[in-house]
Formats: sequence, C-alpha cells, structure tokens
Amino acid sequence: MIVEGNPVLYYPGMPRSSAAKSAKTFRRNTQQRREIREVFEQNDRPLAADEVLQLAQARVAGLGMATVYRTIKGLIDEGWLIAVEVPGQPPRYEVRGKAHHHHFHCLKCQRLFELEGCLEHLEKLIPSTFRVVDHVVLIYGYCAECDRAHKAQPAPRDRSGARASRRQPEGRRRTDRRRADLLELSPTVRGPRLSG
Repeated sequence: MIVEGNPVLYYPGMPRSSAAKSAKTFRRNTQQRREIREVFEQNDRPLAADEVLQLAQARVAGLGMATVYRTIKGLIDEGWLIAVEVPGQPPRYEVRGKAHHHHFHCLKCQRLFELEGCLEHLEKLIPSTFRVVDHVVLIYGYCAECDRAHKAQPAPRDRSGARASRRQPEGRRRTDRRRADLLELSPTVRGPRLSG
C-alpha cells in the first residue's frame, strides 16, 4: 500500500486508518530537519520558533517559518521536544528528558533560560491536606547581558541638562509589584492561590 507517496506496511485485517497513520508519522531526515535539531542541541535553553528560524537560516539557505513549525510539530509528536509555556508569550520548545529544572524569563530580550535544580523546602509552602502532582516555577528579571547593557547606558538628561533619575514610571513599578506577587514561591496550580 502507498500513502502520500510512501510505501506502508499493510497486512489483511489491519485497519486502513492504521496504515495511513504510520505513513504520516514517518518523517524524512532532511538537511533542514537535521539542522533544526542541531539548533536545539547547541542552544541549551528553550527556543521560540522565530529564534529557531533565525539560528537555522545561518546553516540552511531558504529555510522558512512553515518548515520550522512543521519540524517542531514532528519533533513534539516523536517525543523529542516539549513545549514550555510562558504566560502571554508564544510557546518555547526544549529537548525532552532533561533533569528537573525551572526557567528564567528575561524581560528585555525575551529569552528563556534554564535554571538547574529546584527550590529547597518548597513542600513547606503546601498545606498538608493538598497533594501536589507537579509544579512550575518561572522567574522574571534581566539576564546578565541585558542587565550589563542597561547599567552601561548613561541616565537620560532632563530639559535642564541634569541627569534624570533611573526610576521607573509609577505604572511600571505597579506592574512589577503585581508580577512579584505572582512569583511567590508556590507551585502553579489551576484555580485560586493556595494559602496555608
């Protein structure tokens, strides 16, 4: 039997949908696919699809976003990649099978970094009547590169020519406080915040 140009093993009594499904899960190992896998292996952090495109285009001329998305979907289907969700952001993707870790999201460059290990004494925050099955910790801030660049810039001058302070506008500080409130070291649980 041939499905979509690929020969598929079919035996009598086998549902034709199973044969078609096995043909669709078969993925050719093209140069584009190899290079996209290599991008994930060499960048030991979760990557957004546009980052994958930018990094892989340096290796493969003519690579497009549709191919990146198709390849990422295929690698997820195979179990090689997993999606990392960041609230309000497109998903990032990382290689499956890494040791337990959490993530740091840079507010300036929007990159996501891996933080090895876990918070100590996390279980003390959970009421004894609750049963935790998983948790996610996402820490927001500025990566070293963005923080250095921010500190290296001179403070802007006001109309009189004096250096203005680096204080953030009031609205921004309020947003940061709300974000800090969300980042209390408790597991992410669907529903209201747990209080002990």
